[in-house]
Formats: sequence, structure tokens, C-alpha cells
Amino acid sequence: MIEVWETEYLGTMTTLFETADFYNRYRRSQGLCVRHLGLLLDVTPSKDTRKFLLSHAAQAFEEDAEDMRTFALKREALRRSLENKNEEDAYRRAVIRLAGNRNVCVPWIQDGEI
Repeated sequence: MIEVWETEYLGTMTTLFETADFYNRYRRSQGLCVRHLGLLLDVTPSKDTRKFLLSHAAQAFEEDAEDMRTFALKREALRRSLENKNEEDAYRRAVIRLAGNRNVCVPWIQDGEI
């Protein structure tokens, strides 16, 4: 079920995508979780914007996957000192991108039982 605040937020996002500056700002962001990306795609009228959003999400998942692969290689070998920050938290970014983050979901009071 979509909440009222989510509908308002999605409306704001579609309006913001009408500016080139927002595309650049979004490109530098982590993007949205899959649930909210799907909701945004449903209300985005522009085919180009939908294509951009899907491309951004695909690229982010590819980067997460590569970071997780290199992290695993370095963990199982004696190359742990070569790990970088992106590799250390790639698993977390991927899970947040798939399921969302409790810090960015509905406020706890409105969440009901957890």
C-alpha cells in the first residue's frame, strides 16, 4: 500500500526530473531502493526519464556486484590490506537498494508492528 507522503514525494521527484541539474544530482546519488524505483517508474511520464532511472539502477547494481566480487577475492586471500571502503560496504548498499533502509522508510510510528 502506498502512503500519502510517498505519493507526494513521487510527484515532487517527477517534477524535479524536468530539470537537467536534477539528472546530474541523481546520477551522483545512490538512487532509490527497488520498491520506490518501481513506484517512481509507474508515475514518471517521460520515457527518457524511465530509461535513465533503469540505467542508473542497473549501473549501481553492477558496481555493487563488482565491489562484492573484489571484496570476496581479497578476503579469501592475503590481500585484505587492499580492501577499499566501497568494497567493505557493497553488500549493505546492495541490500538497501533491494529492500530499502529502515532510516528512509515510513517513520516508525506509522510503520505499525515490526
